[in-house]
Amino acid sequence: MDVELLETDRVDCDLSGTTLIFPDGTELETSEFGGAGSQSSSDSEWSYGWHSVGNYGIVATKYTASCDQETAWGSAEGIRRLREAYGDEWLCG
Repeated sequence: MDVELLETDRVDCDLSGTTLIFPDGTELETSEFGGAGSQSSSDSEWSYGWHSVGNYGIVATKYTASCDQETAWGSAEGIRRLREAYGDEWLCG
């Protein structure tokens, strides 16, 4: 699933176990049991992640190790809840 399609306030289905496709073509598989996961490589400055936020869907993330660049895709409420729970630098935690 294209991560840009996660930017909706209406979450209609459970995407656990889905492969997320980022705009640069990177693919990241989510767990069928929910939770969170991440992927990084020594060949790239970017890391990728996902978080299951229950009824608010999945939030996908792309960020640098220094956390000076970050992008999140998902429902506004899902992103808000992650920031509220983990702070402004939740992507890099």
